[in-house]
Amino acid sequence: MPEISTLRKPQALGNAPSGQASLRVRQRYLRRRSARRRLGDRGLTALWVGSGAVLSWLFVVGFAALGH
Repeated sequence: MPEISTLRKPQALGNAPSGQASLRVRQRYLRRRSARRRLGDRGLTALWVGSGAVLSWLFVVGFAALGH
């Protein structure tokens, strides 16, 4: 069985990276991504609302024609 040296100094945590730089990069990436997606989501929502309005109008016209 290999011997474990206990004379080595434990690695100090003072020089460990804080992660602030990578956090800023991630936040900037997500902000840009959500801004891009927001326009796509608005367009998709407008398409659904428009389609629903046209479909509803067709139903009203169809039932009015049947009842007339």
